[in-house]
Amino acid sequence: MSLVEQVSFSTDLYRILLLKCVHMCIAADAICIVYHVTTLIHGIHVGKCPSYLADIVQMSRPGLCSSTVAGTYNCPRLHTRFAKSSFSYSGPAVKNTLSLDMRSARYSGRLKKLLKEHYFRLTFNIS
Repeated sequence: MSLVEQVSFSTDLYRILLLKCVHMCIAADAICIVYHVTTLIHGIHVGKCPSYLADIVQMSRPGLCSSTVAGTYNCPRLHTRFAKSSFSYSGPAVKNTLSLDMRSARYSGRLKKLLKEHYFRLTFNIS
């Protein structure tokens, strides 16, 4: 391999590694945001949050629909993509996607431990 080929190969490798690093940073930021939204919505669920946050979200009433599961929240209908970033939508959406053991956690310490384990497994592809 000539010197030009080696430099080209190392530059391509550097670009690939840089892109992977940027991707991991973006994924880590997204996980961090979801983690904080989940802990906020859990605080609402157990009654340990400011009332202005609790007024934003509404819990589903069981029995109105056969698909309604106890402990889920109503996600408002959206008219724009921009509204998906609001807490009134993202909080219930994240809470409703949690597994049953995470949704039924009574204490925030237990929920945080389960979330960290879950996101660690997702990040490093551990089953």
